[in-house]
Amino acid sequence: MPSKRKVSMNFDASRIQADGLFTHIHGNTPFKILMYRGAKIDMSLYACTLKRTAKVSVYIFLVLIAWKCLGNIYTKTNFYERNQVIDYTDKESHFGQTPSSGTFDLSPIEFIRQDCGELCDTDRPGTTGPYFDHITAKINCNALFTNKYIDREHGQKKAPKEIPKVLWNEFTMNNRLEVVSYYFDEHSLGKRKHMSVPIWTQSEVNGLISKAKKGRLVGNYGVNNTNALRDGLKHAPGVKNGRVLVIGSVKPWAEACVLEAGAREIVTLEYGKIVSHIPNVKTMVPYEFRMAYLNKTLGEFDAVVTFSSVEHSGLGRYGDALNPWGDIIAVARGWCVTKEGGSLTIGVEYNNNQDYIRFNADRCYGKIRYPYLATNWNQFYRGYSGKGIQRVHVFTK
Repeated sequence: MPSKRKVSMNFDASRIQADGLFTHIHGNTPFKILMYRGAKIDMSLYACTLKRTAKVSVYIFLVLIAWKCLGNIYTKTNFYERNQVIDYTDKESHFGQTPSSGTFDLSPIEFIRQDCGELCDTDRPGTTGPYFDHITAKINCNALFTNKYIDREHGQKKAPKEIPKVLWNEFTMNNRLEVVSYYFDEHSLGKRKHMSVPIWTQSEVNGLISKAKKGRLVGNYGVNNTNALRDGLKHAPGVKNGRVLVIGSVKPWAEACVLEAGAREIVTLEYGKIVSHIPNVKTMVPYEFRMAYLNKTLGEFDAVVTFSSVEHSGLGRYGDALNPWGDIIAVARGWCVTKEGGSLTIGVEYNNNQDYIRFNADRCYGKIRYPYLATNWNQFYRGYSGKGIQRVHVFTK
């Protein structure tokens, strides 16, 4: 894969629509766009108006051609590619997402709601807990694993860009969660199109464990977040000498941390297929996991570990179908397969004072949604925040 270098363009503009080769530039409001592409360009245009000389107009036209070649930018439709970051002063049009109209088959959602029961009622009151409210619910574990709609794909050519109007209240918990736009399209549910299947080897994991012991394992989110997970695992009952379920992992950095903490065996649950050549690390896709539970061959776990994974569930980013409670159900399934006295170590984007959805990328949890995400789990330990926003919490069953 070619290296991605920064492309920086600075304009004075109050409104830019770059779709094809048309643009309208006026005013004195600063507008800044950062993109990651194969070449490095640094351009600055100041005080552009429609009355500029022909030379300036030609220059702008050439810039727009280069702009088009580097990748389309759609600010009006609240869309941009994964490898672009748009940063501009007037963020209202980009971040103020409104529900999408159009047709949407509600029948699968209603089947999920029915089997989910109390778990998916996000209006239930809780009791005061050490870090946020504690929520309990009656969970029908068999129903959660029997329901075939929970793990289905969305079946579209592209991942959804907006929340359908008919599901707006369910996703936003009746408008209690802010919604901003942050779009990805990464189809990998149960398969990896145009991608090689990851292969985990013993030598690879041994190297990661060695770095973890020195506190130098970068992982997927930097050394600080890796060490925050390692700290949480030290406080998590059931990890040492235990059988551990890891939810969501493409590279085995989290598994390395769990093995370093003394786990006896690991089962990793991931959207896409992974081949593990590590004797005590097994991998499953959602369908295999569900069937193993229903066939009573899955067994119970002493601990569950997940880092920056469940917050994506149900948003369609990875090919999964839209499900307003996808994250809550994922954690509840972990609760269903955990032994009494076991633990959940979880790292998700956390801001206690502001919950929001970045659709369709992820969710950020605070005092509104986190209690429902951790339904029936007892709050046990809160790790240090470090420099990232993936704060680690440990819960017990």
